Amino acid sequence: MSDTFLIGMNAKAFYGAESAALSALTELTNVKDVSLSLESGEADVTTRANSGWRATASTLRECNAEFEMLWKPGDAGFQALKDAFLGGTNVRMAFLTGAMAGEDSEGPVGDFSITKFSRNEPLEEGVTVPVTAKLAVWDKWLEPPIIADGQALTVPAASVNSTVVGDVVASQGDDMSDEAEVFSITSQTVAGVFAIDAADGEVTIADNTSLGAEGTVHTLTVKVAHTTSGLPYATADVTVTVSAAA
Repeated sequence: MSDTFLIGMNAKAFYGAESAALSALTELTNVKDVSLSLESGEADVTTRANSGWRATASTLRECNAEFEMLWKPGDAGFQALKDAFLGGTNVRMAFLTGAMAGEDSEGPVGDFSITKFSRNEPLEEGVTVPVTAKLAVWDKWLEPPIIADGQALTVPAASVNSTVVGDVVASQGDDMSDEAEVFSITSQTVAGVFAIDAADGEVTIADNTSLGAEGTVHTLTVKVAHTTSGLPYATADVTVTVSAAA
């Protein structure tokens, strides 16, 4: 249930030691506007068989981030990027649309080389540092599990506790294939009526006394997270309709 738009001030940048795990990254708060550029090279693969149209194939990809920081020598993030620039070393960075453990956050993660660390000294403004970070080692495109809104399940009226209602379906993005999903119900029309298996998303009846008669519709808000802590999650509304008794 993501928002229909994003605001730049809610996006987040993170940094850490080269090759650091996601759980070891720290938010880079001393940063202003960020421009993230992901592009690929182009190869002309046109032949006479293409009906007079030029054919282009994507080749090598690149990821560059440009942003501005305040000149703050006591700031840990400032110091880490400056040391990486002066020492010619890489720094692990993640540029996400929101908090790392937030809903629907996503973005590139990898080791970046700091290729620009300049200094601006305007007369009546704070001293700033324009920074350019270029991807050196790709890790992954971090994203939450994929779960569709509007999944619909049915269960017969007068079903007993532990009756299987059905499965909530979710999947992983291409770069998250090493992760497994963890399911939970964050809210439901009547608390406690349904339960969900954390490992496979199977919904069962937990309290049939509040199931209701035929035609009753329950709405469950299901959260799907990753098995690794600190990664983003997704939520979706799932309906359970009570059908005629079996």
